[in-house]
Amino acid sequence: MKEKLPKIQLPRENNLAIYTPRIILQRNRQAIVEGCERILIYDENMIRLQAKKQEICFYGSGLSLQSFQAKSMIIAGTIDKIEYFG
Repeated sequence: MKEKLPKIQLPRENNLAIYTPRIILQRNRQAIVEGCERILIYDENMIRLQAKKQEICFYGSGLSLQSFQAKSMIIAGTIDKIEYFG
């Protein structure tokens, strides 16, 4: 006789997107970031972003914002390091 496993309630994807930024890296040359609230610091060596519950900092050289639309952006340049705070 097979044992019945308890049902697991998974969080809905929409709820996760509210609190968790999504980053898609294309090698170390481009990052697509979804879930950004605002830009905190922006220069060619560092871009620091505010997400819902954390901050994300991109370090590198020649960094620029190629696109910034409704809570998503594209960062281009040479990305050396990404840090999360919060």
